[in-house]
Amino acid sequence: MSKGWVNTQISEIARVLSGFAFKSEHFNKIIGIPIIRIRDLPKGNQTETLYDGDYDDRYIVHKGDFLIGMDGEFHCYEWRGPEALLNQRVCRIQDFKRDLVEPRFIFFAVNKYLDKIEQDTGFTTVKHISSKQILEIEIPIPPLPEQKRIVDLISSVDSYIDALEQQAESARKSRNAVLHEMLSVGGEGWTETTLGEIVTVINGGTPSTKKSEYWDGEITWITTTELTHFDGKVIGNSQRTLTELGLKEGPSKLVEKGTILLGTTATIGTIGFVQKPVAFNQQISGHKVKSNENDPWFIFYYLQSIKYILENLSAGTSFKRIATSVLKIVPIKIPPLPEQNRIVDLISSVDSYIDALEQQAESARKSRSAVLHEMLSAGGDGWTETTLGEVAEIQMGQSPDGSTYNSEGVGLPFMQGSAEFGEHYPKPEKWCSEPKKIAEIGDLLLSVRAPVGDTNFADQRIAVGRGLSVIRAKSSLSDTKFIRMFIQSNINEMISNSGSGMFSSITGQNLRNFSVFLPPLPEQKRIVDLISSMDDGISATEKLISDTKQLRSGLLSDLLSGEHEIPQNYDKIMGAQ
Repeated sequence: MSKGWVNTQISEIARVLSGFAFKSEHFNKIIGIPIIRIRDLPKGNQTETLYDGDYDDRYIVHKGDFLIGMDGEFHCYEWRGPEALLNQRVCRIQDFKRDLVEPRFIFFAVNKYLDKIEQDTGFTTVKHISSKQILEIEIPIPPLPEQKRIVDLISSVDSYIDALEQQAESARKSRNAVLHEMLSVGGEGWTETTLGEIVTVINGGTPSTKKSEYWDGEITWITTTELTHFDGKVIGNSQRTLTELGLKEGPSKLVEKGTILLGTTATIGTIGFVQKPVAFNQQISGHKVKSNENDPWFIFYYLQSIKYILENLSAGTSFKRIATSVLKIVPIKIPPLPEQNRIVDLISSVDSYIDALEQQAESARKSRSAVLHEMLSAGGDGWTETTLGEVAEIQMGQSPDGSTYNSEGVGLPFMQGSAEFGEHYPKPEKWCSEPKKIAEIGDLLLSVRAPVGDTNFADQRIAVGRGLSVIRAKSSLSDTKFIRMFIQSNINEMISNSGSGMFSSITGQNLRNFSVFLPPLPEQKRIVDLISSMDDGISATEKLISDTKQLRSGLLSDLLSGEHEIPQNYDKIMGAQ
């Protein structure tokens, strides 16, 4: 163990609150406060159920709380949704001793130990963990400053990953809308039929979990949780597997390569493509194309494009389900096989290109974060420890009288916070005729009220309200772009030092007294040039991703309208970018 690190039980640094057994008679879908059950934890921002009964305020979960599911899979999640209630079999780690520990460090560290407990826990139906077991988890903990440095590094990577996932999700929604249009418009030689005429629907099942001889074999057995994980992709390995006996004597069926798995209960419309023999549970149906005259991937894309239709066809109030009989009568338009193949090739080619670009962007972001953190903390000859107030002029914003605001362009552009921030420069939407505080061209704008830490440069004179501060580097000592990078890399520590708790804000004194590890001015400029070149590469990749998605949407729309012939060679299309 590294010097200064100490093995510490969670009980020494925090408490664990187990959820309450709220009465299910008050569960509903219409009114009340959201109630968090184990199934809601992976998504982390919304619940399937509301509660309209009485409750104790200590069971209210807030955004940023750390929750652990105590049945099945043991994992700690951060709640990112609105206020909700902590239901039984879910617990919260709380009341951290902040003089000893950074809560997010425990959040990052604890899952390794929860995984180990899960692996070591025997079960007959479902695994269970107690709050006592959680409190007894022993974690190696470094000194508090080191904890914060580790949290900053991991959080910066997480932020980039979140941004990429949001971008990817937006792309998928646009892609699926275009895909639906393409697969429903039709054309010469297209025929309209039903899904039941095209595929054989195979229902899944679960062998008895009380018979150990049915389990831990060589046969992949997919659950809805795993299908959700593989949604839109090729099916991979499963957590649980069946034996030949379990398959033979149980209700589950084995399907071959080319079968499409579709979620039919709860997570309706989640979809995966089978590339090796698999079995699956009763909440999933398999779809095997009946004839070689149809391409399984074309059916896959079609089902993916009508997910919202399938959801609307489902029945049930608290537990949605779409029946096999309903699936069989879902309408589908089918082109001739050569046309199916060409549509599949086009979609797959563009999807593969987008995937490659997104992986490239993710790799670049991780590299940037790591390099930036290392460069701002490594030190060297000539580096000095000082304060932000010593190397920059800091001015806190001040909000003018509301009567001086306007949208007619009278006075200076006015910004109250970071809502109009762009990637580097803001786009103000209102003006002020009598500004109190003004940022000059080239000044750094820092959001000092939630969301704290966003930064932009002023590209014109701007009136600033109390949600912003203006930072102007002392030209002989520091570079404004370097200061921006330093703040971006250390914003969590800055917020922590402000002591503002849940509703984060930073004062002028906080900013002026914040410690800065500063290299000589030429070294600052070298670091800025290096990181900026990486940023330029990331921006170029993101633009390429955006352009390719637009190309895909436009191209598919044109093909559906009959204005374009589907090309034989897609390299030319991709090369056009």
